[in-house]
Amino acid sequence: MPAPSPPRGANPLAHLTALQALLLLGSLGMLNTLWSDMLFPAIGSIQHDLGASATAVQQTVSLYFIASAFMCLWHGALSDAWGRRRTLLVGLAVLVLTSLLSPLATRIEQLWILRIVQGGVVGLGHILCRAVIRDVYSGEAAQRMIAHTSNLQAVVAILLPMLGGWLTWMWGWRAVFAFISAAGAMLFLLYARHLPETLPPARRQALRPGSLWRNYRSVLGSAWFMRLTVAHSLNWAAMFLYVAAAPQVLTQLLGRSATEAYLVLAPMMCGLIAGFLCLPKLVQRCGTRRTMYLDKMAL
Repeated sequence: MPAPSPPRGANPLAHLTALQALLLLGSLGMLNTLWSDMLFPAIGSIQHDLGASATAVQQTVSLYFIASAFMCLWHGALSDAWGRRRTLLVGLAVLVLTSLLSPLATRIEQLWILRIVQGGVVGLGHILCRAVIRDVYSGEAAQRMIAHTSNLQAVVAILLPMLGGWLTWMWGWRAVFAFISAAGAMLFLLYARHLPETLPPARRQALRPGSLWRNYRSVLGSAWFMRLTVAHSLNWAAMFLYVAAAPQVLTQLLGRSATEAYLVLAPMMCGLIAGFLCLPKLVQRCGTRRTMYLDKMAL
């Protein structure tokens, strides 16, 4: 499907309304949530169906996030070299294919391999969401779009585990992968039709691993960057540990149904949404450094 071809120098997303652009970019940033959070309620079902230990099944989560973390170092560079659109469509095709193969797994080791591939690809959604926003918007418009897409992603992060729990309860863990496959195929068609290339060839950068390594080494040598990174990583690690463990705590310790995941997820996500809404004004009034200090004091 050919993407729209905007005139040279025009906004590549000008053919979309503000709401359509928000939904398009917000959905792009939700890929990681779609391929991770929906499966958390299905962990017990996978363990029982494949006859694996709890530790072995938990590795499907660990391996997924390890692969995602590693490849996040490369997604930006790949899209800078190949363009946003091509990188995204190839990644979505891989995600759909591996998701279609996942229900066919009869051993936990097969699921490990598929989850590693999915984790290695899925991180491009969040990276490309920010990259496309940077390509198209600037200044306050870019900040607003980032805030709006983050809020949309937080709302969906509440709904997807509940949907995953319901699908698992009704038809088992394979139904979750069936849903993810269908959603991925729909997203592929959506972006193939409506997302134009936002990075023109003149602005692309050749993929040079040596140059990329030197840039990363320079960034990692910045004490200020490392302090921010550690604070940010610990914050999100705590949230993901909670989200990953919540379904098991809910079903095994509290004796509730996996469909009631909203009881433990909704309060956290509501706080996250409130934070995203308050952050722009708080930064404007207090400044970046003071806002970060207040945030860590609150934690």
